[in-house]
Order: sequence, then structure tokens, then C-alpha cells
Amino acid sequence: MQWRNALLTIAGAGVVGVAALALMGAGTSGSGGGTAATSGGAQATQSAASSAPIPPQLTNATGFSAIPGMQLVINSAVPLWAGPGKPPPFTASQLGLVGSLGQAWVPPTVVTQYGTAGHGLPLPLPKAFFDGHPGQVLEVFDQVLQFNNAQAPQTLLTSPYYNMSIQVNDGMEVQQLSSTIQGGLSYTWPGYNGETYYRWVWADGDFYRNVVVVGHNLPVQHAEAIAQAFEHSTTGTP
Repeated sequence: MQWRNALLTIAGAGVVGVAALALMGAGTSGSGGGTAATSGGAQATQSAASSAPIPPQLTNATGFSAIPGMQLVINSAVPLWAGPGKPPPFTASQLGLVGSLGQAWVPPTVVTQYGTAGHGLPLPLPKAFFDGHPGQVLEVFDQVLQFNNAQAPQTLLTSPYYNMSIQVNDGMEVQQLSSTIQGGLSYTWPGYNGETYYRWVWADGDFYRNVVVVGHNLPVQHAEAIAQAFEHSTTGTP
């Protein structure tokens, strides 16, 4: 599966779905650098996601309105499926998807050094930057999908097909975490640039919530604190 350097152009939003790819376990790069997040005109990955319908964008209140010490660099609606290859055996329409939000956050120093999304920002960040900032949260990706029913989030949560990108991540070893949120799933896996990814995903009524926290030598407690803050974020409407 060609997860490395995959870009997905979000139709109508003008933002590349790097956040969505990372949220599905795709946020790694084998080049030692990163894939620059661009705003429109990017070469889309050859996948079903490139033509996937985009639901209305949810308000920022459904995700993070702010993260202390972090700057919002991607804020957009995202499709149900953002991975290359064969999509899952259900569609957004079948599940009743009514809105979505995908966000990406980095420290302001990252924006100062590299630029923002569409203006030079590489995601994932280069190995040299990860190595130079051990123990810090350097990337946060969050995703919210809202449906017109409470069964759809459970369907995504329990579908091995939908979460297959976490189970097989370019041969990287994926481990389960001991802590979960609202009975959901949690994983950790190493990236190619010396970083570690932590992911929590859970069903919350008619919402499906997903957060990925990234850093080099990052204690799991620091990542978990961000995930718990995401759990307590307020809900909004499309």
C-alpha cells in the first residue's frame, strides 16, 4: 500500500487532506523529509478518495477551538475515506454522513521555520526537526465525522476494513495502548523520520472522533492529555 508521500486534494475545499491521511495511519514518509502540504492544484492520489464526496464542514467547536502552544494550519471538511486503494464496503451516503472536520496543528516555531500549509509546510516534519525537539508535541491531527444516526460511528469503530491502515502501516510495528477513550481504540506506531504516532478513536453518540498526536521521544502521557482534551471538546452543527 502506497501510504508514503500520499496527497489527497479535498474537492471544493482547496486544502490537501494530509490530516485525513495521517488520521488513517498514513502520516509517515520514507524520504527523510516530508510531503509539503499545498492548497489546491496538488496531484491527487490515485484512489477512490480523490473523487469522494465532501460533506458540509462542521464548526471548530466539534474539534479543537485551540491547543495551547500550537497553531492551526489545516481546517477543512474531509471525506469519509481518505486512503489510497480500494475503499471500504460502505459509502458516506449509506452511513448517513452529514458533516465532517479535519484539522492539523503544529507549534508556531514550525510555521516560522517552514511556512504554513500551502506555503512550504512539510507534513510529516523533517527528521532533523523531530530530532531537535525531543519530548515535544510537534503535530496534532483531529477528525470529526457526524452522522444522522448513532450506529454509523460504531460501524466505523468496529470495522477492521476501515481501520486496516493502522493494522498494516508499511511494515511498521503497531502496538495497542493500554488507555482508551469511551471504549474506543488506541494505537502507537513509529514513523520514518524518528517520530512516534499516538492515535485514539472512539464513537460519541452520532459522532466518530479521531485524534493523532506526534512527537519524537514523546511520553504517552503528553499525547494522552491532548486526546482527553479532544474528548471534552464541545459539539457543534454543520
